[in-house]
Amino acid sequence: MYVGATLLGYVRVPLLPFHLGAQVGVFVLLLAPAYFAPLGRFAAAYHQRQEALAAAEILAPLSRRATADAGAVAPASGPAPGLAPGVALQGVTVRFAGRSRSALSNVSVFVPPRTVLGVAGPSGSGKSTLLKVAGGWLRPSEGQVFIDGAPAAGSARALLIGQHPYLFSGTLADNIALGQPGASRSRIWAAIVAAQLTGLLGRLPDGLDTVLGERGWSISGGEAQRVALARAFLSDAGFVLVDEPTAHLDAATEAALIEPLARLLRGRTALVASHSDAVLGIADRVINLDEGRIRG
Repeated sequence: MYVGATLLGYVRVPLLPFHLGAQVGVFVLLLAPAYFAPLGRFAAAYHQRQEALAAAEILAPLSRRATADAGAVAPASGPAPGLAPGVALQGVTVRFAGRSRSALSNVSVFVPPRTVLGVAGPSGSGKSTLLKVAGGWLRPSEGQVFIDGAPAAGSARALLIGQHPYLFSGTLADNIALGQPGASRSRIWAAIVAAQLTGLLGRLPDGLDTVLGERGWSISGGEAQRVALARAFLSDAGFVLVDEPTAHLDAATEAALIEPLARLLRGRTALVASHSDAVLGIADRVINLDEGRIRG
């Protein structure tokens, strides 16, 4: 504003020892954003800090509650006795705003305790939506979810193994013990063996204490999936949801994951959504989704 007013002859800046011409004025205007950029970044960081503090205030009680719940956990050999529930979806319909077609339409299915149900179907058929509803992360527009005969009412406390396991910037041990912060080294090691992750452990310079990069940049996609399996072996969850665990893996890596995945699900109630015949082969039975409906 000052440069423009000065060039138009409306004002004169007394501190300038020279006449402000067009060339100098344009130079000042081009230089100003770079000159003030550090101040802008400082202001953005300040606002991000305020947002983080507000989020931490909300999450801290939940974190303390989760830590307390994790005090007594089962070994890495399967769910605690009696924790594999029967799961039923009854007349479930899910509609999303702005979409003409329902993501799920009147889906009813029962998964008996300690049974693995495979969910097949093309992309967009509703497989991931079905898992979110069963796990309690998405409320259906119509219908209900029952866990051991009782309405799920919120969250079914399911364990999810997704396509892109989250690995944070921390040690391998801390990443595996995510959700089980009090787990001993012996239990973490048992989970590593069960997930067939010992090969990775032998290559890491500091073993369990090797720091992984944000989202696991230092390990491959298949190894990240095995870290997710190790976490699951460490958990006593009797209800497991598996969403396309080998979608981005080559055939050899996928084949190596099938056996530990099958061992993980043994004795648990599980829903496994996948395009892969090899993954679906570990299921006790398979349903096919097409445009949100069960076909066949």
